[in-house]
Amino acid sequence: TLPLIRALSLATNTEKRNIINIVKNHNTNERKVKEVLQFVDEKKGIDYAKSKMYALRDEALQRIDEYPAGEYRESLKGLVNFTIEREK
Repeated sequence: TLPLIRALSLATNTEKRNIINIVKNHNTNERKVKEVLQFVDEKKGIDYAKSKMYALRDEALQRIDEYPAGEYRESLKGLVNFTIEREK
């Protein structure tokens, strides 16, 4: 959702109306869905979301490091990294 939200925030009013219409009314049309994906790609929505993800990861790891060293802290770090690195 974040990539689409970012892309819409950079779009013209006409682009916004078109993309929102597709998402609401044509989300089973493969050609229209590809149009939305291309729009998100052109607006660098995925890049923005990845940037946010890595920034939040870094913040989480920093906060986890405030806890005493040990297996629980390492487990939390592992969970954060797994969440970021996992594949679908």
